[in-house]
Amino acid sequence: MALLVVVLGTRKMLEPKIIGDSQGVSASVMLAALIISINILGFVGLLISPIIIILIKALAEQGYLEAWLDLKPGEKEEVHS
Repeated sequence: MALLVVVLGTRKMLEPKIIGDSQGVSASVMLAALIISINILGFVGLLISPIIIILIKALAEQGYLEAWLDLKPGEKEEVHS
């Protein structure tokens, strides 16, 4: 039983780090995405959350995310009071 706890604990801490480092995404972002998606979607969330995070990162790097949000590169929305 203790071995199971050690193995599961190690996997929970190392998998996001390994996935994040190999794709250029912060381990904390990947871990948060995995936790949220597992709670919402279960096992399917575990499978698709790294794909979604990497897709969002790639869209942001290429500028498509800013275009989709209707922002020009480097422009920030002004807060009107």
